[in-house]
Amino acid sequence: MLETRYIKLDALNPQPKRIDLAANMLKQGQVVAFPTETVYGVGADAWSEKAVLEVFKAKQRPVSNPLLVHVSNLQQVLKLVEA
Repeated sequence: MLETRYIKLDALNPQPKRIDLAANMLKQGQVVAFPTETVYGVGADAWSEKAVLEVFKAKQRPVSNPLLVHVSNLQQVLKLVEA
């Protein structure tokens, strides 16, 4: 069963310790939810198979339905795809 923790951030005055807490959760293979412009996103470390499987589980999504992966540079893309 997933444990839920709610960490509220103020967009105008973000608290670095709270952002660090969420970042550490991701580094530990945990799943986080975050607001976007329209819906809440569910995220995890794309390089952690266990974390990715937890996203599928949390979303009740079949593994045959792919997830989006956000990257910041071409090198990260190349690590995620097969040529």
